[in-house]
This record gives sequence, structure tokens and C-alpha cells, in this order.
Amino acid sequence: VHTGHNNSYHNHSALASHTMHNGVLFELLSFSGAIFKRKFEGLSEFSVNLSRPKMMAQSQNLNSFTYLGYRFKEANVVFGIFDYTAIDDNEIHIIPLNQTKFGLGYRRDFSHLVVGKLQLERYTGIRDNTIGLIPNKFEIKIQIAYGF
Repeated sequence: VHTGHNNSYHNHSALASHTMHNGVLFELLSFSGAIFKRKFEGLSEFSVNLSRPKMMAQSQNLNSFTYLGYRFKEANVVFGIFDYTAIDDNEIHIIPLNQTKFGLGYRRDFSHLVVGKLQLERYTGIRDNTIGLIPNKFEIKIQIAYGF
């Protein structure tokens, strides 16, 4: 599932104090769907997981990601994204978080192997700032991708 890792808030060193010595019961439910037509394209992904370490409270985490694009002049796409992540206070694998990201972008398909993207993103709603996250910010991302 794509959701939740399309951001700049990764800090795995903050998890060093969350060492588990017992088993963890873990359940994951995920769904994704995509549609690609001549002019419109879209992708939606959703996941929820429940984890319950032995002798501890259960955590419930939610991720949702949506991408909608409009293609014009065959090789150009304008798009919007919405990414929501909610990580419970009881989660032992990652810091508690409640984040929403909105984005607008432009993609140019230079060939079936080379793609360029320019994307403006707005992050909001960081719930836990114990590791020095900027609670609300803008980012501009530029990407050139080559695939085979």
C-alpha cells in the first residue's frame, strides 16, 4: 500500500526506545483501486491495521491516499493528491502521528520510459511533535524517473 510513505516525516531513530521482547498480534486490511482512461486517471488506496503487543493496549492505525489526474495533449497530466495518516498513541512501530497532505502537480511523459514531475504539497495536522517535526509546511518536489 502506497499511503503514508509519500512524505518527508520519516525519522526511524526516534523509535529506538520502542523495543519489544514479546509477540505482537497484527491485523491488516487494505484496499486499492485504479482507473486509467484517455483523459482521466485515478488511484485510491486505503489501509487500517490493528496491533496488540502482549500485555499492552491495542493500537488502530489508518492510512488513505487518493490521486486524481487529468491528461491533456497526450503527454501532459495535471493532478491532485490527498494523503491522510493517523497513527495511534499506543503504536510501537512508529511515532504517534495525525497528518494530512494535499498536493497539486504537473507530470510530463517524455516517453514510455522517462517521466518528469513537479509537485507542490501542503502538510497539516501533525499531532505529536516530540521529534521536532514542522507541524504545518509547504514542500516543492521535482522528480525525473526512468523505468524499464
